Amino acid sequence: MANNIIPQEDNTSEILKADILKYGYINKRNKLRKNKTNANPVKRQKWAIRFLEEERNNLATDLNAMESEVKVKQEDKYRAKFTSLIHETKLAKIELNEQRKIEAQVNKEIVQLEAELEKLTIKNNMEIKDVPKLTTNTGNHEYNKLLDEQNQLRVQVETLLKRWQQIQNIYNLNMNKLDKGKEIASVLTEQVARTYTF
Repeated sequence: MANNIIPQEDNTSEILKADILKYGYINKRNKLRKNKTNANPVKRQKWAIRFLEEERNNLATDLNAMESEVKVKQEDKYRAKFTSLIHETKLAKIELNEQRKIEAQVNKEIVQLEAELEKLTIKNNMEIKDVPKLTTNTGNHEYNKLLDEQNQLRVQVETLLKRWQQIQNIYNLNMNKLDKGKEIASVLTEQVARTYTF
């Protein structure tokens, strides 16, 4: 009868039960054959019944112990997985908060740089419009002075533009990290929810 048991896929407890019943039956049969005597058949039958009852009780005890052990192992495994997911979720939240702080700081710097750039652009345009007409008396000196100021402003504008581009790159990088952090937090939350329902 034990040979007709078909183990279910991924069902450890059913396989364990089948093995215990199979080998328990073989051991029981061998013991009965070994202890067979020429005594009274009625006595032999009583002895066999008592022996079978003891074996049945032993098998039931072994099965209960094995099932309890498997259950404890599964609970430990899920508990460890749940704890790990909780830890990862906390880390993801911490990283998300850090990314938000960085994002706020970067936004602040971008606003400041844009304001500075606008001021310099206005100043540069005004100075270009206010260039006095050159005469033969003021010619080279005035021209060189204005040219130097214009070059200095151009350098400042280019420096600010480069800095603004660097800040923009940092901002984009942090936004990508922030999006990834949100995705990780979402996935971990779903995993925690699924694990908790088990």
